Amino acid sequence: MINQGRHVETRQMTYVTDNSDKLFISREACIALRMISDSFPTIGEIDDTQQTLGTENSHNITNNIGSVNSLDTTCNCSQRKLSPPMPRNLPYPATEDNLEKIKQFLMDYYKSSTFNTCDHQPLPLMDGPPMRLMVDPEAEPVAHHTPVPVPIHWKEEVKAGLDQDVRLGVLEPVTWYHKMVISTEWKRKTVFDSWNGYHSVPIPEEDRHLTTFITPWGRYRYRTAPQGYIASGDAYTRRYDEIVAEIPNKTKCVDDVLLWADSIEESFIQAVQWLDICGRHGITPNPEKFIFGQDIVEFAGFEITPNTVRSCRKYLKAILDFATPRNITDIRSWFGLV
Repeated sequence: MINQGRHVETRQMTYVTDNSDKLFISREACIALRMISDSFPTIGEIDDTQQTLGTENSHNITNNIGSVNSLDTTCNCSQRKLSPPMPRNLPYPATEDNLEKIKQFLMDYYKSSTFNTCDHQPLPLMDGPPMRLMVDPEAEPVAHHTPVPVPIHWKEEVKAGLDQDVRLGVLEPVTWYHKMVISTEWKRKTVFDSWNGYHSVPIPEEDRHLTTFITPWGRYRYRTAPQGYIASGDAYTRRYDEIVAEIPNKTKCVDDVLLWADSIEESFIQAVQWLDICGRHGITPNPEKFIFGQDIVEFAGFEITPNTVRSCRKYLKAILDFATPRNITDIRSWFGLV
């Protein structure tokens, strides 16, 4: 099909039957052709980049990612869209001097889609089944009607964090329960890190009440995987692994990804493929941690050079400069760092 003057195509399995003379297109094919959004039929703002085949029966399809009403009027970010068609050619010659230009091109090209980290719009959800919360059916719920006090110097920041998670679709205000707990938080190589990773995994409606907690500003519950829930990491990692299983020349540690290639051209193709598949399956890379086509990178606590793998110098320095432990908390911090 033609999408705003650009050619969009997809390769799909086709079945021929003598019981029908009509062509039926699968949901997967419709998404690939930009006819519908990834979570159609969610109601939202109409996306004028999504048009159906043909001219006689053409009509607009609603876009799943946020509505006009969900946008903050103070936000100047682009509205989140589906990934654009993958660029076919390098924007600049594949030279060392152009690495930053190519990286910037990718960040700009996918700014409104895969790299869109606007926290005023609903967060895209990962492909895969919602994460069920496994609870002993005989467990008795306990209601809390008073919240844990929030230190005055944290109140503004904590409330802003709750409001942001509501805008992202991670939390929703409700009428009861848990207490809130506050915690502080060889070749050409390309590195990606995810943004709000666990919060991309949806929770089914019937399980959301199990995540309800109380705050000084009312009660909230999670619509997506909570950061502190012990199964969130496994649920997120499994879905992520399945989505990118066919991508070669990669290694992955939870939401950190390292890609390697023989040349800048191959690194560009890799990065485009990665950004496209992430954008189509609800994974949002963090543009601030995007590293493109470098010889030396830091990944999962190691510094990877053209011929060695060694511990990151910043971690070694932190260990060397660590103050002498004087209590059990200091000792725990020491072992945590090591």
